[in-house]
Amino acid sequence: GRLATLCCAVANRQLRLRQLPAAFRPCLAGGRSAFAASVEPAEDAAGEGVAELLALLGNKDKSSKSLLVGVSCGLSAPFVLGQVGLCLGRPDLGAYPALIGFNQVGDVRADRVDGLPWPGGCRAVAKRLAEADNVDRGLLINPSIGAEAIAGSSRMKGGTATLILLFHAVGRMLANLEPSADHSVARGWLSISEHLDLLDRLLESVKEGGAVLNDWMAHFGD
Repeated sequence: GRLATLCCAVANRQLRLRQLPAAFRPCLAGGRSAFAASVEPAEDAAGEGVAELLALLGNKDKSSKSLLVGVSCGLSAPFVLGQVGLCLGRPDLGAYPALIGFNQVGDVRADRVDGLPWPGGCRAVAKRLAEADNVDRGLLINPSIGAEAIAGSSRMKGGTATLILLFHAVGRMLANLEPSADHSVARGWLSISEHLDLLDRLLESVKEGGAVLNDWMAHFGD
């Protein structure tokens, strides 16, 4: 969530540099305070995630379409999965749901969660999104990067892969816009294309690291 919030800020800044209106809105479990401090129970509140998304969608032009990009490394954060479920169940909202995560769908927690639209918890939502992906009604971004070396809330490879995927997707979008000027080069920063080349190399490094760790786990067992 923090990485997605950072990505929104960077993308909106790039849009403003191109004299375009901001188009990205972060929705972080726990609110703005969670960006700098842990608010652990917030990600388990599916109802709050739904309410916050409805508030955001209620402030947009009713004729416009929106893209929801949820981030949950384990595909198991009810705050995020509740929002995805809302978009799947309410196509009238005009919000296309996408979800980034790295657990296999069959391994996602299936215990009942209040606020989720279907029995079967987060797994049921992830499965429905995977089915919607087949008919272009949603998008599940679910690459296999292998096990984390350290278990728990702090995701190392998952966090790195999330950052790469988010900035790569946003970078591609920005690269397709008609820029008024290459402000990044004027300030001595990396250009968009240079960022994308770097992210391509980083993504390959994450894949390679996942393969190495998988081999290590297979050799040494649990």
